[in-house]
Amino acid sequence: MKRLKYLISVLLANSLLSLSQFSQPAHAQAAYGSYVGVGPAVGFADGTQIGGVVAFRYKLLETPVSFRAQAFLANNIAIGVAYLRDYFIFSFN
Repeated sequence: MKRLKYLISVLLANSLLSLSQFSQPAHAQAAYGSYVGVGPAVGFADGTQIGGVVAFRYKLLETPVSFRAQAFLANNIAIGVAYLRDYFIFSFN
């Protein structure tokens, strides 16, 4: 039975890897503009907490400035706010 589980996991991994040969490669893009993102989160401080994360970015157009905030929502709420000056050190052309 142990070998059967191992064989099934190897076959499943092999089939997933074989599908990757048909997919197109991803191209990196600069993060222009504003966004809102949501996702699941797990916290381990003060016991295990399961909740969600909400992230915001507001990009000021024509200026290298953006405002960002993240909120962890579970039994308690943790909020982080940031003002950032966006500038590029390296150019990958």
